[in-house]
Amino acid sequence: MSRYKYIFAMMGVIGFETFSQIAMKFASQYLENIPFGIEWLEHAAFLVPVWLSLLSDFCSFFCWMLILRGANLSSAFPISSLCYVTVAAAGHFIFAEELSFRHYAGILLIMAGTGIIGLVRDKN
Repeated sequence: MSRYKYIFAMMGVIGFETFSQIAMKFASQYLENIPFGIEWLEHAAFLVPVWLSLLSDFCSFFCWMLILRGANLSSAFPISSLCYVTVAAAGHFIFAEELSFRHYAGILLIMAGTGIIGLVRDKN
């Protein structure tokens, strides 16, 4: 797989996974006052955000399969941890969630670790 296809597919994984989490958060807000049970499942089954999340996960799966065809798992998987960064940012900017010092420290460590791993060349 060319470098550009790999980058595009990885951006797809991160984007689709982040979108899936945003959609699930919206769905959970619709369902927060319904006790978990049959009624909850009935409501969840007809929520658009639930279906958008499933579709997004499905798209992420295909991007991930493309990545794994041409990259070492040990190199590719840590890059997917950038989803933690994008989901935290989405939580902050879309849902007004507060990020503590621990969040920022964790985000910096994730980004540093991903950068270090990215410096190592795959043999594929």
